[in-house]
Amino acid sequence: MTGDADPQPVLNPRGDPDSGPGAGGDLAADPGPSQSLDRPAPQAAHPVLPTPGPDPSNARSARSRRRESDDDSPMMDKLQGYFGLSKTPFGRGLAPGMLHRHAAHSEAIARIAWCVAERELGVVTGEVGVGKTAATRAAIFGLDPARHIAIYLGSPDVGVRGIRTAIVTALGGVPKNQKATLIPEASDMLATEQAERGRTPVLVIDEAHMLAHDQLESVRMLTNFDMDSSSPFATLLIGQPTLKRKIKLGVLAALDQRISVRHHMTGMTPEETADYVRHHMTLAGRSDPLFSDDAIALIHETARGYPRSVNNLGRLSLLATYAAGKTIVDEAAARTAVNESAAPE
Repeated sequence: MTGDADPQPVLNPRGDPDSGPGAGGDLAADPGPSQSLDRPAPQAAHPVLPTPGPDPSNARSARSRRRESDDDSPMMDKLQGYFGLSKTPFGRGLAPGMLHRHAAHSEAIARIAWCVAERELGVVTGEVGVGKTAATRAAIFGLDPARHIAIYLGSPDVGVRGIRTAIVTALGGVPKNQKATLIPEASDMLATEQAERGRTPVLVIDEAHMLAHDQLESVRMLTNFDMDSSSPFATLLIGQPTLKRKIKLGVLAALDQRISVRHHMTGMTPEETADYVRHHMTLAGRSDPLFSDDAIALIHETARGYPRSVNNLGRLSLLATYAAGKTIVDEAAARTAVNESAAPE
């Protein structure tokens, strides 16, 4: 679950709103050029390539090596062949049903589901890379599209008008030009969707910690329906921990009192991280152990159990193992990955 200037596209609950968070995992690096490979091949358990990569101690920069770990780079194709994988491991494009269900992920989904069912206002927070967006995507995917419609805003930098415009557009309307008419239009369309079509709108605002006070207040005003006796839609504010502190400010006391669900996501435990790594390697085509226990322990400690960081370090560890001509990701390979991930650009 880590603003842009333009409104994000509205996503259908059966679509793929995350390309985040997290799901389970998020990598985004520019692919770099492939390197020349000239070392003799080791006797690997799944040897495919005749020439593994150069030693990690050469002069190539950490930044270049990070670029090579991108999903679509030639290096990732070589890694797949060398380790006998059927797909890129630790990818971020997993379908919601394939995400790893560790405790923090499952707890977030349960609270989001309750918030939607009760048409309440909920807040989900967590550090960068902990999996907030991935959990939200999984929860929205599990909703019945005949009874729900998701309105996803991935950028808070659209202003108050942008939020209202996104709501109207998602529900099939044409946004009014004047703010005075756009505000009631958005409220009316939310109510109509639930009353006449029987579908509960689910407004999801990601990166909500970046919302200005007037935007947060506009969200509260949307929930002020039918003399505050009910709400025709559910609202989810997803953001970093600063969102909790911002909501507690006195100027937003009215919003704070309307929040029914407050959930803070934490990282995985060491055992969950180990299972997470095994889960992703199984999805990639390797059911036998490829990461040593020491390597996983170091990855967990460095990543603090945050899925996105585990993904980054996992793939860099595979790259370091390949470059060293080994067949098992050991602590030395994980240490190389940690050092490279911390290296300056």
